[in-house]
Formats: sequence, C-alpha cells, structure tokens
Amino acid sequence: MLSYRYNGELLWSANCPEGTRSIEVELQVKDHVATVISTLIYDNKEDKPLEAV
Repeated sequence: MLSYRYNGELLWSANCPEGTRSIEVELQVKDHVATVISTLIYDNKEDKPLEAV
C-alpha cells in the first residue's frame, strides 16, 4: 500500500503491484503548468522478462 499524507490528512493511496521495489514522483508547478516525473522500479522474480505498458 502506497499512501501520501499532508498535515495528517490522507490525500491518496494505492495498492502497489507485486514486485514493486520503489516509486518516486517529482512534481513541479509553475504558473498554470504542472510537470510530473514518475519512476517505478520493479523486481522481476519470473523466468521471463516483464513488459511494462
């Protein structure tokens, strides 16, 4: 479970898929434009490669 709180208030939460090692989100807001960069790192415990879509 991944969640984000601000001043004790739950803003959002999500169930992380199996194998998720880390999730990093960078958000920048300037004037009326938001830029979001997200990086998700997974551990593949299967014999075959995983495909991200």
